[in-house]
Amino acid sequence: MSCRSEHRVEKDPGKYRKNRNGGQTLAALRADTVSYVIREGTEAIAPEALRGCTELRELTIPSSLHRIPDGALSNRGSWAMPSRGLTVVYVNETAREPETGNAKRHSWYISFYTEDGCFFGRKADGSITLIRYLGDAEKIVIPAFADRIAPDAFSGCLPHTVVIGRTGEEILFPYRHAYYESTLLEGFGLNGRFYDYREYDRFLLMDHMTREKLRMTCRRLDDGTDLSREKREKICSFMIRFMPKTAEFIAAANDIEGFRMLQDHGFVKEEHRDTLIDIFSRNEAGELMNLLLAGFRGNADEFDFSI
Repeated sequence: MSCRSEHRVEKDPGKYRKNRNGGQTLAALRADTVSYVIREGTEAIAPEALRGCTELRELTIPSSLHRIPDGALSNRGSWAMPSRGLTVVYVNETAREPETGNAKRHSWYISFYTEDGCFFGRKADGSITLIRYLGDAEKIVIPAFADRIAPDAFSGCLPHTVVIGRTGEEILFPYRHAYYESTLLEGFGLNGRFYDYREYDRFLLMDHMTREKLRMTCRRLDDGTDLSREKREKICSFMIRFMPKTAEFIAAANDIEGFRMLQDHGFVKEEHRDTLIDIFSRNEAGELMNLLLAGFRGNADEFDFSI
């Protein structure tokens, strides 16, 4: 009786497809894979190749691979990233950088992990980037250890406030207006900054006013990060010119806090007095009227609407 030892060859959990130039792309990886070495000769990773691979702990990148689409390593489908994260091993440190072809592979991420609802990537130089915020908090505080913020870090969420731990900036957003907020959130990570305020400042000068925008404007003036003197003067001039319309919604909502902010920032001028008295009178906004008169006289008696 002959004995035959069986040697089981494990099937490659990766699936590849051929490219037109004769190379190949990693198209998919089995979801339960823990560690994987991408075949030498592979030139790219498909955008959704690692979808669902939440158990993946180590991925080795061959020297032939020169294209990794945004999110291919970090997203993995549902952002269900284990706390231990993913470590990326590069076979050849001088291989070309994704998309650009430059010899700067050290700028690729070498590991990923989550902490306090934030998904981070670490590069070979030790810098840490906030790649994606995973939670749904109204106020998001970015840890001070984060060196950068990816441009799409807040894609899919609409926070009221974002606090940048490294700089102390506290940025308010128009959370009741999804279109405007999604546009303004794109300012994160632009031009090498934590937040680029150019689009934000353009929004503040748009010809409309809301309760949220009032607070955004006052906070922007108080913080003043990257705010030139010329831009500050434009914003202040806009607020003064727009005062009658602003007073209308403040009176309708009896927004005492909002009116105090207008007064504290010097937007309520003597030229507005009669107009504001008329607006507050029509809305029977007694407390706002008293604040208005006290602001002009220093100390006013209670306003009597029965007069």
